[in-house]
Amino acid sequence: MRVPAPVEGALWMILAGSCFAAMTGLIRPASETLHPLMVCFLRAVVGAMLMMPLLLRARGLSPSKHLRPVLVGRAVVDAGSMALWFVVIPALPLATAIALNFTSPLFSVIFAIFFLGEVVRARRWAAIGVGFLGVLIIKQPTPESFDWPALFVLSSAALAAMARVGARHLTRTMDAGTVVAIHFFLIAPILFVPALFVWSWPTAEAMAWIFALAMCGTFGHFCIAKAVAVAEASEVAPFDYFQLVIAAAIGYFAYAEIPEPKTWLGAAVIAGSATYIARREARLRRARAATNG
Repeated sequence: MRVPAPVEGALWMILAGSCFAAMTGLIRPASETLHPLMVCFLRAVVGAMLMMPLLLRARGLSPSKHLRPVLVGRAVVDAGSMALWFVVIPALPLATAIALNFTSPLFSVIFAIFFLGEVVRARRWAAIGVGFLGVLIIKQPTPESFDWPALFVLSSAALAAMARVGARHLTRTMDAGTVVAIHFFLIAPILFVPALFVWSWPTAEAMAWIFALAMCGTFGHFCIAKAVAVAEASEVAPFDYFQLVIAAAIGYFAYAEIPEPKTWLGAAVIAGSATYIARREARLRRARAATNG
């Protein structure tokens, strides 16, 4: 008996979240023998190698001239996002980092207004405000404290959101697989620049960790593609937040980290607001399609 499409999509998204949580957990052992910026660069190199078949398949499909600056700009901001993420993971509990990173869809809505000209009305603005309230619940900042790891995660989430908006623009006229393949081949030389300042040759153990986390990340992207191929993105998006459970389990068993209740509460607020926004956008798209059709 065939599994219903929404259920299949949810299972693929849960698997994707598990892969990304595992990749995040593997950053720590890899960073014990290499600087996180080196780990980030080598992860991009391995990712480019894994994407080589996609690039070869797309050979001859050169992007138009007006899209090339978007490809390069997206690679630059995503390189910044990756660098911040890899640097901060050794300094922050895994569950806290994942929970704060859930703000990326909120930033995506804001950037879509400025870069894609999308119209956002009161309900989604309210949901964005509620989502960022979840950040305050998790970190509870005071005038006497400056939490740079949390700032790094939020900056990483914002840059990742900007890269996601760029991807939405590119995939209007380019194949998604081609966009991903070109992206990895652009991002590796960009990350090579900061890696030069902390350069050291990786050991065999470090490379084993890096290959493992690169495989997790690459398979996670594959799972997302499968999820949105069989079901609507708004239907499967909430299941991405399952990665918090996996991250908390990895943090507990591998690093003896126990998430505080405020982390779970704040994550629920952020995830709830992001899920509402995704469903609201899906309803608006369907309404526009029905009107135009």
